[in-house]
Amino acid sequence: MRGAAKVRLYPTKEQKQLLAQQFGCSRFWWNKALGLQYKHRSEQGRWLKRTELNALLPSLKKELPWLSDCYSQVLQATTKHLEQAMKNWFEGRANPPRFKAKKNNQSISFPQNVKVLGNQLKVPKIGLIEAKFTQAIKGTIKTVTISVTPSGKYYAAIGLDLGDFEVEQSTDGVITGIDLGLKDYVTCHNGTDAYSIKHPKWLKKHERNLRYQQKKLSRREKGSNRRNQARLLVARVHERLSNARQDFLHKLSRTITDESQVVVVENLNIKGMVK
Repeated sequence: MRGAAKVRLYPTKEQKQLLAQQFGCSRFWWNKALGLQYKHRSEQGRWLKRTELNALLPSLKKELPWLSDCYSQVLQATTKHLEQAMKNWFEGRANPPRFKAKKNNQSISFPQNVKVLGNQLKVPKIGLIEAKFTQAIKGTIKTVTISVTPSGKYYAAIGLDLGDFEVEQSTDGVITGIDLGLKDYVTCHNGTDAYSIKHPKWLKKHERNLRYQQKKLSRREKGSNRRNQARLLVARVHERLSNARQDFLHKLSRTITDESQVVVVENLNIKGMVK
């Protein structure tokens, strides 16, 4: 059985620089590999396999020595993620993969050799990073993904192998049906009682502050320190919005699953309903 844990990281100034190098190398290889995929497709009529892309890394490191500063498994994990993104596109689960930009969320994955030592996370080529664990890390660490948000916060998503154990399944109990709506967020019915959850409209609550910060950003000169500071303020408002939405969804889903044994959801075209 698999599990996961997300922890907040507090790297030092030197560690932030090392992480920025890792992010940059991973982003460069993603864009390079994606460009090679489209070029090979137009010239040869087929897509490159993951092994073919990884075989190009040794010669590329000789051509670009700074690429060797990146942990080798980070680049290989980037190739794996690109392969999965292409597969999701082919099977209709996602849009075509896009080239990555420095201003967006950055992330790198370490498939192994990451350890938890007390309140620190030991990462290859980075060292011991201070972390805040809100839960005990149980099981075997399989992969660790370190990311940084546009507002400058660092997080680590730890994938865990909890071992093999059977979970008893049963359909006896309360059956709750969920109907998605436009005026109300959801309407739930458990066979006897029905209740509706109002839409929280988080954007409307933060709209005034967001508009104010975006106006300040638009007046700042491009490339200046003050523009960078204004960009961080806008990013923090968007992050606050995202956190509020995620908190609402987590609490709502936990409430429904705690009181229900079976949950039934309609297969609706929500975008079509909104139109």
